[in-house]
Amino acid sequence: MSERVVPEEGRRRRRPTKQGTVLSERLIVDTALRLIGEHGAGALTVRRLGASLGADPSALYRYFRDTDDLLLAVADELIGRTLRRFRPTGAWRADLRTLGLI
Repeated sequence: MSERVVPEEGRRRRRPTKQGTVLSERLIVDTALRLIGEHGAGALTVRRLGASLGADPSALYRYFRDTDDLLLAVADELIGRTLRRFRPTGAWRADLRTLGLI
């Protein structure tokens, strides 16, 4: 992941959002993935994500430099989930097919 704007210890929100949630990078990425699953990737906006978290959209920039940085974190999570489930068989072509690479 890229270098963060604010160090991790400084990113912790001191008070809960309107919905009583304490923001974290993990929560933001998980919520973004949920929104993508429900509405599609084109519907993911900082405004919609902030509303889902019960936070001002600008609060997300405390955790991510910009929307590209947020999307990279989402992609990292998806790649990580795929690789955690992947078990190589030793047949490299079949393995590449399993990963959707050929």
